[in-house]
Amino acid sequence: MKKLTKKQWSERGIHNPHNIAARSSGVLIYYRPRETGRASRCAAWQVVQIGKRTDPKAHWMDYGHKTFMVFSDSKEAVFEKAKAFALEKFGFAEWERDPWGSWHPIGDLETAAKA
Repeated sequence: MKKLTKKQWSERGIHNPHNIAARSSGVLIYYRPRETGRASRCAAWQVVQIGKRTDPKAHWMDYGHKTFMVFSDSKEAVFEKAKAFALEKFGFAEWERDPWGSWHPIGDLETAAKA
């Protein structure tokens, strides 16, 4: 399947990575950029499962998602840790990127596009 643009996804009723996951395996890896201000948060990769907590003990600001903070390690090294967790928890070894920058198990983009 050729890669779709955000506009092409929108024409299919899919407007964000969450919509893709909801129409496929329900799992995605999301990059949360750093937020500054009163409720600041550091940058992190989050392993998300739609409708479930991937980390029941997560801080309330992480919404139950398993969160891998980007501190002294590189963004890529922390992404590898998130993928290792997803492999152990869900069995997904290969990932593909959507136009919003999130990652889904191989085949999810095609499944969501057909749904």
